[in-house]
Amino acid sequence: MRILAVIALFSVSMLNAQQISASKLRALPSVSVVDTNAKPILYADSAILFPDTLFAVGTISRVTFVPAPCGVMCWWGTCKLDLPGSIERYPSHELYLAVLCFVGQSESYIGKSVEVVVSKFLKKDVGFGCAGVYNSIDSKGVPFYKVESDRTGVLNRSH
Repeated sequence: MRILAVIALFSVSMLNAQQISASKLRALPSVSVVDTNAKPILYADSAILFPDTLFAVGTISRVTFVPAPCGVMCWWGTCKLDLPGSIERYPSHELYLAVLCFVGQSESYIGKSVEVVVSKFLKKDVGFGCAGVYNSIDSKGVPFYKVESDRTGVLNRSH
């Protein structure tokens, strides 16, 4: 009988501890990992009318960051540059960029001017441990480019 009483008492105390842990867990701040604003990426594989590489000067107007700094795994974030003028053979006044390991705070990037050399963002760029692209920017049918270098260093500091 004592064994049953001990088992019952132990079970009740474990249940109480579990309930306390669950309530503490619910009280913790959380961040949604699933982005309900996700937009598809338009890769430049078949964009033969667009230049393979570009030099652009523009102002960052939108950003999508990756969920954590790169380490064992890496991801691509995105940003949108507003261009002050036109670029030869490039039909838009907005340039959409994939940025490797793009992590930070929006206020550190929005409104900043950059001078970038970019190349077409191809499907083969996603893989080999860098398998995800986080994007909430609608490029309206314009393919993405990837940052090769940034003369201002603004986009380089995210790596």
